[in-house]
Amino acid sequence: FVITSLEGKNIETINISNFKKIKINIKLINKISNISYYKKKKLQKRNINSGTQTSAKSWGTGRALARLPRVKGEGNSRSGQASIANMCRGGRVFVPLKQHKKWYKKINRKTHFHTLLSCFISSTYSPFVLSRGHDLADINYFPLILEDLIHYTWSCFEFLNTLKNTGGLSDIKKSIRMYTKISKLKYCKKGPLLILNKKNELYYLLKNTFSLEIEDSRYLCVSQLAPKGRFGRLCFFTKSSFMYLINIFGLIDKKTPKFKKNVVKKSSYSIKIK
Repeated sequence: FVITSLEGKNIETINISNFKKIKINIKLINKISNISYYKKKKLQKRNINSGTQTSAKSWGTGRALARLPRVKGEGNSRSGQASIANMCRGGRVFVPLKQHKKWYKKINRKTHFHTLLSCFISSTYSPFVLSRGHDLADINYFPLILEDLIHYTWSCFEFLNTLKNTGGLSDIKKSIRMYTKISKLKYCKKGPLLILNKKNELYYLLKNTFSLEIEDSRYLCVSQLAPKGRFGRLCFFTKSSFMYLINIFGLIDKKTPKFKKNVVKKSSYSIKIK
């Protein structure tokens, strides 16, 4: 893996030996993406009195008709029709939806960990990303891992100019065209995802950019890395966020330096006075 500068040049390399041994579990991604959909869904409910708010009474036996409650009145097409029952027109529903239904199923911690790992690895392989419909013609070094100096950008215009040098701006323009052609959001292709280490000023600066999503590396979920169960989304990393994710998944070798999060050692300096 290559770390690119803001000018689009190679600065450093990261070697990971355990990366190719891990397998991608496709069935597990599709399973958990369907379960996580119900977590965001709004709870539904039916009114208890719906279908029963009619003045109806059964006619009893002896008329060669069913003993269902029938609407009162005369001189109208509605009068004399059956109501309130399950099989009638405008009647109630059998076993209506209730709010205390278990919409969301719980997910184990290990299974959620393995899905994030498989989604993270699929976003680093180019054939999985190209099969999803992304454009990688501009990118010089894939996956795109930017330098930490990008946190000091002062505007969105400066950030888009850096993507011209490093690559990745063609995919943002492509997703805008797909949105204007197709009116339905179902078929709209999502743009790339930028992963940061923390919610810095750059997070709030690029929040409203069209066809570009931003997220913290500590709060990633399956619906962002694999929307609708389709793995292989294009991701832009920073150096600190990429090292943070590798450290969590346990992919760092012993030779490579480990990434320590917010740990400060007490320095002991000795001053000599002559």
